[in-house]
Amino acid sequence: MNKLTEQTKFLLIPLIKNKNFKKIEEIILSLNESEKENSFLLNLLGVSKLSKKNLNSAEAKIVALEAQNLFKKAYDKDNFFLDALYNFAETSLKTLIYDNVLELLNQHLKKVDYDFKTCFLLARINFQLGNIDLAINFYENIIKKNDATPSVWKNLIFISNYSSTYDQKKYFDLCTQYIETIKNNNESLKDFKYHKDIKKKKIGFFSVELRQHAVINFLIETIKALNENNFETVAFNLTKPNLQDFKTNELKGLFKEWHDLYNLDDVGVVNLIRSSNVNILFDLVGYTGGSKLEIFKHRSAPKQISWIGYTNSTGLKEMDYIIADHNVLDKTEYYSEKILKLPDIWNCHIPIKEKIKIEDLPALKNGYITFGSFNNYAKISEQTVDIWSELLLNVKSKLILKTSNSQNELGTDILMEKFKKRGVLPENIKFLERTKSYSDHLRSYNKIDIALDSFPYNGATTSFESVWMGVPILTIRGKTFNSRYGYSINKNLKLDQFIGIDKKDFINKGKLASSNFESLSQLRKTLREKSLSSPLFDIKKFNVNFIKQINNIIL
Repeated sequence: MNKLTEQTKFLLIPLIKNKNFKKIEEIILSLNESEKENSFLLNLLGVSKLSKKNLNSAEAKIVALEAQNLFKKAYDKDNFFLDALYNFAETSLKTLIYDNVLELLNQHLKKVDYDFKTCFLLARINFQLGNIDLAINFYENIIKKNDATPSVWKNLIFISNYSSTYDQKKYFDLCTQYIETIKNNNESLKDFKYHKDIKKKKIGFFSVELRQHAVINFLIETIKALNENNFETVAFNLTKPNLQDFKTNELKGLFKEWHDLYNLDDVGVVNLIRSSNVNILFDLVGYTGGSKLEIFKHRSAPKQISWIGYTNSTGLKEMDYIIADHNVLDKTEYYSEKILKLPDIWNCHIPIKEKIKIEDLPALKNGYITFGSFNNYAKISEQTVDIWSELLLNVKSKLILKTSNSQNELGTDILMEKFKKRGVLPENIKFLERTKSYSDHLRSYNKIDIALDSFPYNGATTSFESVWMGVPILTIRGKTFNSRYGYSINKNLKLDQFIGIDKKDFINKGKLASSNFESLSQLRKTLREKSLSSPLFDIKKFNVNFIKQINNIIL
């Protein structure tokens, strides 16, 4: 490794201390080529590049790729320089390009037997690649070593929803273990007395995704309805400034109050929410990325409700309710929350404005059935691959897959290998590229005859889109909220013929549906109208039922 000159050290040390990355980059780039070939400088240059702010998504991707290459180069030069390895892995999670990263992390882990950072990174990467059980093993190992951070607990709880090895009891026990680690040692947050004013109807929404996001697309019309019904709506925003977009600006015009929280610590957030005097605080995050359940553990509002962003129990006794419907939840065992059941469906999709024509059933032209799924790789579990493969082997068919992570080539290769191991020929599976616009995304549904649901974590947004595009969803009635989205959607559409009670029934109903092109074709022509006249897209009816329940809680 080339050694740093004393002059370079002298110039860089104060800049590193002050995090003046712009100047750091200038100095490194001014060095001659031989001086630059230093692992420390290569790593530092990568860090400097990633520090750039206010980049659009295209610029950010280019910078991330440049940084990733620098980190890899730094580690290749010095295999003892772990910061470079960790940075290489972290950047891989941003670019979704995993060249050599798993191999290098696993090699290091073999050398040391256990390393928190390496295990944590391997868990996160394997989750992105759809290796759910392997990711879980890494998180569980960290916990066994008594080395778990809140992020480890939250990530494990979140991804356990994707695994068939976690039933609701095991999941709830895990939540309980984590919650026991949350301590309220701050006296200022204890014994707060809320002012009760039944005349006031002030509703807060806590989120890290107040931007263009599936959660917000569900939420926005409900906010409008609450405003029209004399509620004061308040946004508690944890969306990072660099992630805010046109939808953020639209939301700022809808909420009566808007509070940015990203510069506050937990105590500051709790105190701000309490001082706002909301009657009800909705958590739209749960255990998803950016989870802040500590805020709810400290009882930030008189009534606290979990909705949309996360659809399993939080395990918090301070979370008073979770919103569901009678289809997605029939048992309340292993839930800390009371179940607030809406009469039709737990959530309503806003009417889709794009004018996309539904084309003829592809099978009429192809002579075979085309199954499809547009869910991310994490949802395509081993159980899902098992069930889908058996169906593909029993029906003259092909499978089209499309995901927002389509640039994840390693994830694609891993998934293809899983199907090959089960006897499905590669030529019978096609991966679609990520589309440039939402309209093009919707047109992709014209390529498939029947959508296949994922297990145990069903599709949600993709399922609403699918039926709107005339494509029925073949699903299984699972045992948890997440595994019953498809069931609730199909029950509301009266499509029992696309609901399997178990794996065998799923296969049989898939075979039956695939055997009658004419029936599928007729359903395709009527399903959009059927969907639009159902509770799935009846946002006015949904909001009436929703507001009724909220009024009951306040009063």
